[in-house]
Amino acid sequence: MNSPIRYFKDLTVKWGAFLRRVLAFAAVAAAVLAVPNVILHDAPAMDDMKFSELFMPRVNAELVILGDSRGEFGIDPGCFSHITERAYNFSFSGAKVGFFRDLYFKVLRRHYPKPRVIIYSVFPDIFADGRYLSQDSKRFPLDFFLEELASNSGERRMLFLNRYPVFRNWVQFLWQRRKGIGKPAAQEGPFNGFVPRGGYIQGLELLRMKRGIDPRVMKEGLCAEFEALIVALQADGIKVIFVEPPVYQHPSFDIRPKLEHFEGILKRISKDHGVPYLNYNEELKSPMNDDPLSFHDPSHLHEDAARIFSRTLRRDLEGILKPVFKDGSRPD
Repeated sequence: MNSPIRYFKDLTVKWGAFLRRVLAFAAVAAAVLAVPNVILHDAPAMDDMKFSELFMPRVNAELVILGDSRGEFGIDPGCFSHITERAYNFSFSGAKVGFFRDLYFKVLRRHYPKPRVIIYSVFPDIFADGRYLSQDSKRFPLDFFLEELASNSGERRMLFLNRYPVFRNWVQFLWQRRKGIGKPAAQEGPFNGFVPRGGYIQGLELLRMKRGIDPRVMKEGLCAEFEALIVALQADGIKVIFVEPPVYQHPSFDIRPKLEHFEGILKRISKDHGVPYLNYNEELKSPMNDDPLSFHDPSHLHEDAARIFSRTLRRDLEGILKPVFKDGSRPD
């Protein structure tokens, strides 16, 4: 009867010190790996809220804004409240054509009520590689994550590493410490995906940003994918509108002249498919484009200017939006 007890007692005596060291090492390793996750946890809070809205709708937006950081920081959905209270900005920093192709077909179309209108914040550099939807896998519900893991073989590694970003967070944490970057400040005044940016362009910042863009990073193949996405949106009965928010047009920092070919593609798609295109860097350019105090940096509006621009956009879109919302019913 006592032999099993004696056996385990002898085993504990023999291996006890080793097991204690293993457990101590595991505890220290877990604590060390958890440090950057705790420190960086609240940095992308707005992106978390956007994915929560996508998979568990509360706003049920009838008017949706898509785009990269220019749309995220530049278009306030609250300015459209006279037309609909249900507007949401699903723009994401670094998101280009590939991201929104996947976001629409895999998420918006399947998990979100169909909007009446999509305002697509465009810029010629959308035809470059950017953020992947799989980079946000830590924000996916478990069932959607497992579905993507099973079906998206080309991005499984990215899906897994971003779902459990322990080592990546350490790299980010150490890089921020080396650069002297502190914890992100709390964002003031965000509303339904709109993220206002404080701070103004400084002379030294402009000198650092004088690198421009290399047109060789643009990809012709993404032009066809973008056009196919617009065709699909229209086929689903959604009104699509292109909006190009203002950028700082000082000759030293305006990257648009290098991207004339791709600007022409946007105009051609707009014309071929009857998509209104409001370009606030050409036909609708204003003194704001030449005022450094209107910008957080050369590509992004300062929060005050963003709200002014959003009110201007609301006024300019009124004739297009009112007929879409006049009956008060949602599309099928």
